[in-house]
Amino acid sequence: MTTPPTKPTISVLLIADSDSQLLACEALCSAPTERSVQWTINVIPRDGTPRALLQRLAQRASLRHQSLAQLLRDRRLLSVDAIGVFLTGSKLNDIRLALQQERQRPLLFCGFNGVVLDHFIEGVSWRLGYDLICLSGPRDQESLAQLVAGTPFAQQRTVLTGLRRNTPSTDLIPLAKRPRRLVFAEQVIMPASTSERARLVRLLSDLALPTGRC
Repeated sequence: MTTPPTKPTISVLLIADSDSQLLACEALCSAPTERSVQWTINVIPRDGTPRALLQRLAQRASLRHQSLAQLLRDRRLLSVDAIGVFLTGSKLNDIRLALQQERQRPLLFCGFNGVVLDHFIEGVSWRLGYDLICLSGPRDQESLAQLVAGTPFAQQRTVLTGLRRNTPSTDLIPLAKRPRRLVFAEQVIMPASTSERARLVRLLSDLALPTGRC
């Protein structure tokens, strides 16, 4: 029996600076892949990045700590197969412009850190021109198609990497048989004070109890 040839390992560099961006990188590194991937994450230095998060990332990827200016001067950018950019605003554009003149450049992709509730058009406008844009779901894909119709970006490539909103209803567990579950979403900086956060946790704990008192 002939052993099939082993596919070569690909190298991917992820670039992020905020907690939520780094969590998106962690999720990407944790996902199963068809090919062997050598992950590197460039953590742009900033105050307040949780040490525990950095320790978890170090278990899944090689970490670098360069500012954006240092990173754009680093010729190692051209030595990887793909670069995933999880930044915001003009920083997305800075990386794209720095690499678009290179003849032999990595594939460039970017995405959002989670579900986009507001300002999708503004956010995706900074991402136009990347080789691939990762989107949260069909709603965002439809909005992007409407935005770029009839423009030079009409062929912008995208891929859905977010919530599985189009799961067939036949695959869902009937409501009466589902376990009781409380889902809560928040912004990292809200509430601002420790006492307010503690009160919020107590309220959520009371809501989650079988009696549902609050």
